[in-house]
Amino acid sequence: MNKVPVLLVEDDLTLAYYFQKILEKENFAIHLETRGDRGAKEALTNKYDLILLDLILPIMNGTKVLKKFREHNKKTPVIVVTDESFYNDIAEPQMESYQLGATLFHDKPINWDLLIVQMKSIIMLNEHHQEASFGKISINHNKQILKYDGKIINTSKKEFSLIAGLMKENGAAVSRRSLTYYTLKGNYEADESSIDTIVSRFRKKLQDHGIEPSLVIETVYGRGYRLAPAKESKT
Repeated sequence: MNKVPVLLVEDDLTLAYYFQKILEKENFAIHLETRGDRGAKEALTNKYDLILLDLILPIMNGTKVLKKFREHNKKTPVIVVTDESFYNDIAEPQMESYQLGATLFHDKPINWDLLIVQMKSIIMLNEHHQEASFGKISINHNKQILKYDGKIINTSKKEFSLIAGLMKENGAAVSRRSLTYYTLKGNYEADESSIDTIVSRFRKKLQDHGIEPSLVIETVYGRGYRLAPAKESKT
């Protein structure tokens, strides 16, 4: 699987090391720039699926980088990752970032689990290829259509987002906590049991279509859910 190209603009080399170490395990390819001016030039010169941007940078601060970038590129998602404690008003950096076109704001110290899910969720929503598949399951993001073996399964938005999120993980188990971010409008603190309800309803729809649910989605006890590996149904 090709790694997802991500530009990281961060002047703290120790933190940058952890960014690379942790995120590369999650299938991200990290390119680091430690100065704001170089980060802006790199963002405008080369194509990235996502940009991680600190605000407190040498030569050119992050807000100027973001403003300059958005003058030329309105589409590439940008997550601002910075420490609000450096500001007198903790709301100031968030408000300014969003006004300048940030996609999300993530305060330091970094919650790595949350940041990873945020990154994957944003990339999923901004994929250039709007169709994806895993085994016999296929989805079309633009039309919000899910099919199993060519058969359309009518789903709710939450059910569709659940499968799209699981598909992003390519068959790996995903925790209920992580799945709440895909399905519940970014509410990472939502009740995890709501995921079980969404899965249960989706499984019922599969049964109504004559499809064995275990061929599509599996429970991984103690971990969460995953898409089932492709296999033939028993007759």
